[in-house]
Amino acid sequence: MAKTTTTTQTKTATTTANNKTKKAGDGTKKGKRAPSAYNNFVSVNMPIWKAQNPDKPQTEAMAGIAEMWADAPENPKRGQPKKERKPKEPKEKKEKAASSKSKSSSSKAKPKVEESEEEEEDEDKENELISSDA
Repeated sequence: MAKTTTTTQTKTATTTANNKTKKAGDGTKKGKRAPSAYNNFVSVNMPIWKAQNPDKPQTEAMAGIAEMWADAPENPKRGQPKKERKPKEPKEKKEKAASSKSKSSSSKAKPKVEESEEEEEDEDKENELISSDA
């Protein structure tokens, strides 16, 4: 029974949260944000670009319109140099204590290889001793 009660309470809380309207500081409802200059440029130029390039995919259409936007008179940043982005640094993997014990890391793999080489050397020595005894 507890499971159904929890589910009902959760659904009720989610529904209540979703039905709340966002309000501005003075208590009035917020309206939609006005489209940006870029949004207006895309909505005007997309049909034109698609008419000129009917067989091209949507991704190429957006790339082409973005290139057009760089030199468009509607662009407030036209003529300014582009900002250079820093390359993203790879995220460091967090290893848990349990996962590091169960999985062997690259540093642990080397000793295992050395052990197998040592075992081969031991076997070779044993074989030499056996063959020399015979």
